[in-house]
Amino acid sequence: LILKATSSKYSEVIVKLIPPFIGRFEGEESLYKLYENAGIMCPLYDSDPSLCALLLKRACPGNHAEFDAENENGVLEFFGRLNDCLIKYDGQIVGHDYAEILKDKLQYTAPVSYKRVVEEYVRAANFVYDKTFASKDRYILLGDAHKYNLLKDGRHFVAIDPIGYIASNAFEAARYIGTVLTYDIDVADA
Repeated sequence: LILKATSSKYSEVIVKLIPPFIGRFEGEESLYKLYENAGIMCPLYDSDPSLCALLLKRACPGNHAEFDAENENGVLEFFGRLNDCLIKYDGQIVGHDYAEILKDKLQYTAPVSYKRVVEEYVRAANFVYDKTFASKDRYILLGDAHKYNLLKDGRHFVAIDPIGYIASNAFEAARYIGTVLTYDIDVADA
């Protein structure tokens, strides 16, 4: 649940309430804190674990990160800043191991009509991950930096709704690219 509000202390804010059964509050709160000085996350003003509530600065103007002529440089600048400040995984920080999530995808494939095709893609993705990325350095990624989770704040984009994947830094932009391909690009015109 996302609520826009005005705070006497912070001015324009967002109150985000995360239902406890989703199990995302602690990880999301920790990522806002972990990356708070990097300038890539929407600032976290306060949190209340007993309510699973986050008090965030409201990004203004708050436009989504469309990959178009107006925003292309800003999106590329955001991912450059993000890559420069990613924190290397040291085994101490709690996160979601991307390799394990990818392997688990085989258990939750699509409806019967195209299940075989999805399973083939997931197996191929697992193979490529194991062969190409398994031995690479792993970082604490935001994990959900798609165009709807990157908001314009002043002159720069900032991220919201981090998940906290542990993976090669090559995966940070994958969610953004996937969203653009899904919603914005007519493959026949590409």
